[in-house]
Amino acid sequence: MQQKVMLLRSRFRSTKDMWVYLTERRKCQISSNSFLKVGVLMPPLQATRLQHIQDVFAGRKKTLKQKDVPARHIPRWPELAVKIIYPQVIDQLKGLRDYLPDIKCSDGQQRFPEREFFYKVLYALYPETVEDLLKQAAAARKGPEKTLQEEAWTMAIKPEWID
Repeated sequence: MQQKVMLLRSRFRSTKDMWVYLTERRKCQISSNSFLKVGVLMPPLQATRLQHIQDVFAGRKKTLKQKDVPARHIPRWPELAVKIIYPQVIDQLKGLRDYLPDIKCSDGQQRFPEREFFYKVLYALYPETVEDLLKQAAAARKGPEKTLQEEAWTMAIKPEWID
């Protein structure tokens, strides 16, 4: 076991090496030993922080297999922005925090998870919540329905004329 850990440490030279190791799904050769690359769902390389990768390797963060994550198109509506939805769902859904990177950066600012990654994790764990969010956003985008006849007959009348 100790030998495998040493081989893995010598394998990684950068954040990209670790990200590739986690996300690709194929066998790789390290020295004389063969390892299966794990194929987990991660944010895109540009959005992945080293701290999140270290948390995954240390077991402080959980991961989902890419093949186990269902596909779902999420519209790019302002009502579904991660900055709006993240605070609503992170405290309601207890297990969600274990899969997402921490939003607090080392410089003290907040950095929300990448949008596609956030919704993939949310949909894989809580599909009914995502469907509810989509319904609420669609309802907020849709104005009150009026028929053409109602719109044609709509006019403002002063109360004194009603008597």
